[in-house]
Amino acid sequence: MDNESLAYLTWEQLVTDWNNQDSLFAVFFGISDIVYTFEARTFVFLTLPTYWRPLDVINRGNSSLTVITKHRNLLLNVALADRFSVFEWAHAGELSAKLVDAYSLWENMYARPAEHSFRNVTEYCQAYCY
Repeated sequence: MDNESLAYLTWEQLVTDWNNQDSLFAVFFGISDIVYTFEARTFVFLTLPTYWRPLDVINRGNSSLTVITKHRNLLLNVALADRFSVFEWAHAGELSAKLVDAYSLWENMYARPAEHSFRNVTEYCQAYCY
């Protein structure tokens, strides 16, 4: 491992009163094994949200692109769920882990935006443009 990466692996020294029994780590796979090595024991993993819905994908006028992107999104989430199961099994009895379905949350927000206090989920919002 190179010296640049080591700086990120000593983060626990920067946190005061850090305790592996009461700290939650939201991480992606790959880094989860590194954090586990530093004795983290409580994890939350998020599925990928609906990255096929942004206007830059939908407004290209290419429905095939949208279908392919949605399909890849779903495949990645299946692979993530499989990887989560392996991680949980490999560390059974040693940690607490939860897989949170961010994909369904985002789908729900797109389907019923008013329930989530959103008014515009289909067009660009000038307030966020830079």
